[in-house]
Amino acid sequence: KHIFAYVTLPDLAVGLILLALSLFVLCSCLILIVKLLNSMLKGQVAVVIKKVLNTDFPFPFAWVTGYLAMFVGAGMTFIVQSSSVFTSAITPLV
Repeated sequence: KHIFAYVTLPDLAVGLILLALSLFVLCSCLILIVKLLNSMLKGQVAVVIKKVLNTDFPFPFAWVTGYLAMFVGAGMTFIVQSSSVFTSAITPLV
């Protein structure tokens, strides 16, 4: 038995209703996760991330800056385990 067991709607209408409901739940959860991660990345953690990512090395090692930023991003993504969520959360910091 399911929610639409005794409804006379066609299968297409039931499918569209369930699709809209699932997309709403998915978007709501993603927004809440981004807000949670954004609030976690404020304060002292944000200061450290900005300091590390905005570091400019002296002339012979200037090329290291970009690679360091990529490694920090990869590490944070590994910790969070979702690149799209982490990207959405870190965008306000940039």
